[in-house]
Amino acid sequence: MQHVLGEIEFKMNIALTHGKNAIEALYHTSAIMNKALEDIGPLLLNDTATCLPDLKLLNHTDRMSFYSRIITENLNRGKLESLYREDLNINLVTIFFTSAMSKIYSWDGSYHFLRNPYVFHSELIRYHLEAIVNDEGRVILNQYLKK
Repeated sequence: MQHVLGEIEFKMNIALTHGKNAIEALYHTSAIMNKALEDIGPLLLNDTATCLPDLKLLNHTDRMSFYSRIITENLNRGKLESLYREDLNINLVTIFFTSAMSKIYSWDGSYHFLRNPYVFHSELIRYHLEAIVNDEGRVILNQYLKK
């Protein structure tokens, strides 16, 4: 499982650098994650949550984890590009996002809204971006939402 996640993280790092702005970069990483979640499938996610609960790559609430770092970097980039709110508390927003993201990996099969991790992740990205963009960022975000 760590090998699979390591490859996903490698692809996400590439996507983060190829986005023309912070919003596009996050959408690129979201597309990669969604594809990976479809490929992994809910049974493997369930088995991982049950059998490997301490798998370090899945510890999203660890401030040094891969997912915490990419969200923090994206928030900083979005602020520098004047697409995200100036008053963002980057540490708290990172915790909010990664804590919600960790639910995908700790799913025990009882939550109906997590039966499709693709839908969960897509909605999480949209929720996250809707909360952090400023007016200029909202114009760009709305272009992505229309696609």
